[in-house]
Amino acid sequence: MPATVETDPPGIWCMFSDGSTIRFSLDGLPCPGLAGDLLTGLAGLVHPHGRIDAAGTAGIYVRAFREMTRTLAAAGFTGRAADLRRPAAHGSRRLGASGQGRAGQAGWAEMITWSGS
Repeated sequence: MPATVETDPPGIWCMFSDGSTIRFSLDGLPCPGLAGDLLTGLAGLVHPHGRIDAAGTAGIYVRAFREMTRTLAAAGFTGRAADLRRPAAHGSRRLGASGQGRAGQAGWAEMITWSGS
């Protein structure tokens, strides 16, 4: 099995083509449903299903997931991946840049909104 999503605690175990393995945990993060959805997507990207074939590459995704769930939770988001929407012209909350000065890192935050209550 190339990747297995774990639910308690939330995480992912990956095996790569060279036989190496790694486990990443997302335990304790806000938005556990979103974190689980992101991990499920990542599992589909790990070799042989996808092109991720190294722990370092998988780790980049996991670090982005951690930042994404924390940033969205800080802005009031509590849903799952299906609750995320593209920006709407009016009537939605928009997330801004993370303020860390790295344009690429904050790009996803500028493109995500959700329908708030």
